[in-house]
Amino acid sequence: MVNTKKSSLWNRYIETRNPDTHKENKQVCNEVRKQTQLIEKKEQFEVAKQCKTNPKKFWKYINSKSELHTRIVILRMWARTDLLSSQ
Repeated sequence: MVNTKKSSLWNRYIETRNPDTHKENKQVCNEVRKQTQLIEKKEQFEVAKQCKTNPKKFWKYINSKSELHTRIVILRMWARTDLLSSQ
């Protein structure tokens, strides 16, 4: 629900360029970031707490975090070769 509010505030700010709307949008963005960081911290705490008793959960978390970066690197490499070939 907060993400929807964030999106609508941003769209309203883009249309009106009202500084008050921008300030409200920044406050909501900060709240969303704070909530997502808290969720991620709780998840990491749970994984760390259970790593001795449930190593499968630990390795699943580790692999999920490392997979994302390889995909981004592959996309960057693909984009570079595409740009170079088009020139």
